[in-house]
Amino acid sequence: MFKRSLTALAFLFVLILTCFIAGSTEAADSQKVRELNRRFAYWNSASVAPYCTFDGGRKFPSKYHKSDNRDNETGKCDDGDSIMFNALLCSVGEQDGCDAVKRSKTNDGRWWRSPKKARETATEGGSETTFSNDHAVGVMLYALETNNGDELEEWIRYLNKGRLQNIHPAYCKDTRCAFKLFDCPLLDRAAAILARPNFLCGPPYRPSQALAELRRAHEAIEEKYNELPAKEALAPGFKQANELVKKLLDQLSNLSSAIETEAERAATLARAAANLDGTVALLNAHVNDAGFARNNVSVAVYMLMKYGAADGPELRLAASQVAAKEPRNAFLEYVAHGATDKMLDIILEKCRSEADDRKKPQQPRHQWTWERTDQEIAHRETMFWDCVFVAKLYKAGDIRAQYNGLPGVSNAAGELSNQQEKLVARIEEVFDLLNGLVNGDAATDPAKYFGKFAEREFKRKVAEIETKAKKIGKEVATQAKLIERTIRNPRVEDILNPGFNPFPTNPGGPFPRIPIPGQGRILPW
Repeated sequence: MFKRSLTALAFLFVLILTCFIAGSTEAADSQKVRELNRRFAYWNSASVAPYCTFDGGRKFPSKYHKSDNRDNETGKCDDGDSIMFNALLCSVGEQDGCDAVKRSKTNDGRWWRSPKKARETATEGGSETTFSNDHAVGVMLYALETNNGDELEEWIRYLNKGRLQNIHPAYCKDTRCAFKLFDCPLLDRAAAILARPNFLCGPPYRPSQALAELRRAHEAIEEKYNELPAKEALAPGFKQANELVKKLLDQLSNLSSAIETEAERAATLARAAANLDGTVALLNAHVNDAGFARNNVSVAVYMLMKYGAADGPELRLAASQVAAKEPRNAFLEYVAHGATDKMLDIILEKCRSEADDRKKPQQPRHQWTWERTDQEIAHRETMFWDCVFVAKLYKAGDIRAQYNGLPGVSNAAGELSNQQEKLVARIEEVFDLLNGLVNGDAATDPAKYFGKFAEREFKRKVAEIETKAKKIGKEVATQAKLIERTIRNPRVEDILNPGFNPFPTNPGGPFPRIPIPGQGRILPW
């Protein structure tokens, strides 16, 4: 009886002790969160987090140069990595960050390191290029966070211009900015999520061969007409038919471009579905140097997990390996393990309080702590925006995917190709009429081409062809509206042609062979 009482008392003691420890831990955690909130208000105040002020534009979040005095902002911008840090700030809801990235682009579709450098159109050369491969992820982060497929596609088309001229694509006009093959998986994923074509990573497209041949045939007809001695007699009928041909050729040109865009959109989705981005992230986790290169791995994984509808074992492993190498890095800890108690401890350890700053004012505000190694003690020169960023991550909780999967895949290229064939047939019908005028048939059978009846019959045939062409135009316009619906709302699976799914059940199986209209080649995806 005595032993049972002793056992019961021991159990009760352990239970009370456990509850006490749990309560103490909860109270301690609550206290840490309150301290984080106090510090966050200080870091995010106008007098602490630095901005770059420059002539001709709004200020934007930026580092300061090492030698700068904190009380004077003018001319102190260390904005070399601005687009990356502002994209990360944008991803946690800092609108100043989103605005800074947006204003770092010029009208030609090119992105620069910062709004200041974009306005100044900085020259190439020297120790710093006007853009960097690392910053490309910043552009993708911004486009995904703001759901801005238009600017992403404009950038891709800008990068692809040189490639179409057999010039290696590059982010800037310096050889150090060359686009690399390993950049493709991330760019494919970003473009696919936003339902945009990534021309840069597929076979280079050329203008439709069929369109080129039809234009040459039309030029030959016009040359023959201009050589006819009696062309004035044929003028009314010829001009009517010729104007229709010009209009239909322009329509065919637009349709060919749309087909190529839709074919590449589907090919981009196919490449993204191969999940090569996870493999590249894992490889980089092994080979990237310490410091910013290692941080870039976690930035890519963060982007893929939050926006890329990707959370495979390769990404988790890559994030964990990088975090293990830098165990006192709040951002790496977050990407690898979520908003943990350890992350909170690191933030409070490395991000100064207002009381700390009063004792010894922080100078210079020069570092984004999380891109440096633990040994560099970069937090002693924090720019504070890095602290704002991780604090917002912690308060938001673990990474929550904003996209449920890749958008629905359409058969738009196939549908538009059918309309293209019909349009080509209509153009060839008009050619037949024009050839009859200019190839001598009018001289051998004048009743067929001259006189009121012949003129009315000719016009009737032209009008009939034009009516058929208008019907094709309406069908193309309907398909274009369906395509636009998917582009506007890529977060929702908006399958244009229900039941069409070019992806196999087994992700390791073969990908669809998508034709490139007018070229007789296929994309081997």
